[in-house]
Amino acid sequence: MTHPGNGRIVFTPERCAALKEDWEAGRAASAIMDRLNTMPCAHPVASAQAVIDKARVMGLKRPEGWMRAKRQTAKPRTWTNERRDLLHNLINLIPDDDLLERLNALPGPAVRNRRSMRDKAQELGYLAERPRKSGPNQGTWTALRTSFLRENYGRIPPAQLLVALQFMPGTAIGSIKTVRSAAVRLGIKSAGLVRTPPAPRAPRAARPRPTLATSTPEPEPRPLTAEEQDAIILEKLARIEAQAMKMFSKRESAATVSGSLKIPLREAFRLQAVHREQQKEAA
Repeated sequence: MTHPGNGRIVFTPERCAALKEDWEAGRAASAIMDRLNTMPCAHPVASAQAVIDKARVMGLKRPEGWMRAKRQTAKPRTWTNERRDLLHNLINLIPDDDLLERLNALPGPAVRNRRSMRDKAQELGYLAERPRKSGPNQGTWTALRTSFLRENYGRIPPAQLLVALQFMPGTAIGSIKTVRSAAVRLGIKSAGLVRTPPAPRAPRAARPRPTLATSTPEPEPRPLTAEEQDAIILEKLARIEAQAMKMFSKRESAATVSGSLKIPLREAFRLQAVHREQQKEAA
């Protein structure tokens, strides 16, 4: 067998014969790979998957009953169907420690901890959604703090209000922002004095706008006659020809002249021929 893309021979005839023998005997692919790599060859077998792919290409078959024996000797699963049913029925009803103990009483490898149990329940969609809190934390906002907040929110400065709340029983309050958030959740409105809006500013006096001088309309341009148009075209051609001759004197090619002056390549070759004639006459 050659490696795809580089033509290296990996499975020699000796390796293929050993592969056929071990595969039909029921040996694992990794063990077959280890044996094949002990045989003389310039290139090793890269992986057990390469052994499996080669066996499929060769049409090799496992011995009868090999799959059933493999399942019997395989490592038992942690989350059996019985454990999944128990997890589904009790995850939201009993404490996690009790459920973990009941899961480990069933046959199978032990469930390591509560984190593994809850991760599996989350993966299977067994966890019930926890209701969101509709109000502030009850451990922080006791009844005394709540009533004090209702009476004085907006009456005293926020910094002094925070200091007064900190001296009351309960969990420490972190910042003024926490106090404001609690007031919003409890529906407490500011009880302070109504602030008088600032007096409206007097309107600015209208500035007189300068009067625009009436400009006389410019006369429309006179259309050019045919003779004037021809003169303009000839002047432009003469200017292009002079520039082309100057570039040919610097040994520029016809293609360069055509691209620089934006003229057809045929015209550039014609001007180059004219330049050569002028040089011959000058010589």
